[in-house]
Amino acid sequence: MKTMGQVLLWVGFLSGSLATVFYAPAEGVGYMKALTAEEALEDHGFELPDMQGVVIPEEGWHLIPWVWYGVSVAVCVVGIVVLRKASNPEQKLEQASGPSLVELGGRLTQLDCNLENLTQSIDELAPSQIAARIDEQLADDFREFAEGRNLITTEFGLDVFADVMTQFASGERSVNRAWSAAADGYVDEAEVCLRRGRDLLQEAHRLLNEAANS
Repeated sequence: MKTMGQVLLWVGFLSGSLATVFYAPAEGVGYMKALTAEEALEDHGFELPDMQGVVIPEEGWHLIPWVWYGVSVAVCVVGIVVLRKASNPEQKLEQASGPSLVELGGRLTQLDCNLENLTQSIDELAPSQIAARIDEQLADDFREFAEGRNLITTEFGLDVFADVMTQFASGERSVNRAWSAAADGYVDEAEVCLRRGRDLLQEAHRLLNEAANS
């Protein structure tokens, strides 16, 4: 069904293009042939070229073939309707199989908890262990939240989505910088980045809860 809609859209588009290619030039030539030299100079400001040797089809339409264009537009509209009907079940299936708002909030709660535990025990860990903890305890929650982010738009609109994801993305980048600092052996810098990342993720969580409760 989706393929049929795409085919109809292409047929409508190509039909409209052919209407322009095959009819408009012919009618333009016919219009030029019907002009007198005086009309061309007075109305259009140019000298009329010799058009009498140009052959044009006898079945020429109006300068703009509205009937052909109308049929082409109708075909495109049918194609759009078919595509929308085909996409609706896919969207519903994607939403049904994706995370819920509760699960998205749970991911942020889990990230907050794991970051708190990591920062509290960071003095006891070697740099390589800090990087390993980030991979083991944080990466999955970051990925799962990012994959379900479109639900925020569906439920609350683009403004809330932008506010939440700005904080979330900044928090994720800060945690990634912490990983890089730990991998290079800079534990103090890693700790600063982890604390900053936690603050940003907490703000993302607050914004999400505020939208859900409003």
